Amino acid sequence: MVSIDEYSFPAFDDLPSVPGQPQGCLWGFFDKDGNKDELGTLNLLNADTVRNASLEIRTGKHVQLDWPMNNLEFPGFGRIPIEHNVKQMASEGFLGLDDEIKINTQTSSQWDSLKHWSIQKQGLFYNGLSIEDALKSPRNGFHNVCERGGIVARGVLVDWLRWWEYHNPGKEPPSAISPYAIPVSELEDVLKFQGTECHQGDVLIVRTGFVRWHK
Repeated sequence: MVSIDEYSFPAFDDLPSVPGQPQGCLWGFFDKDGNKDELGTLNLLNADTVRNASLEIRTGKHVQLDWPMNNLEFPGFGRIPIEHNVKQMASEGFLGLDDEIKINTQTSSQWDSLKHWSIQKQGLFYNGLSIEDALKSPRNGFHNVCERGGIVARGVLVDWLRWWEYHNPGKEPPSAISPYAIPVSELEDVLKFQGTECHQGDVLIVRTGFVRWHK
């Protein structure tokens, strides 16, 4: 696997420009030997990143981050709710049960590939993949994540909601479904408030209050 030391990121303003895209676009950064990259920053999650993350485990307890598959009773944007059928196997000559599940991968916790949401005006996905090519090619598909063993990394909780309420006692925080945008400066302030140090390859989990609102 590629050593994490091989990735040296220049300052944002010094990133090479990508024609037709705003400053900071990383298309092409992870390309290798003339091949278009299909993983983006998941390239940072190599063996060293995972090994170093494991060294911080202390109690062995784990926290479930995904939602139950039936959590959204009425999925948005015309998506189907989960359909769960329990099939008896007697007709196959066995005493047992099979579970059959039909889902939309954007229901509940979302399973996103790099061709889920395009630049709307251009119809382009990560690394310049057009929506026409995305329909006839496996490029940028979610199978790339599965084939590399999923996403394993050091997860960092950025408890923005706790930080905001601490600094604004008695006030309601911005609604999690409002257009309020959390600036990078606030995320940096939260990390300082928590005393959390980040490393390259970390996965940031930002607590915004959406689950509280949803309940």
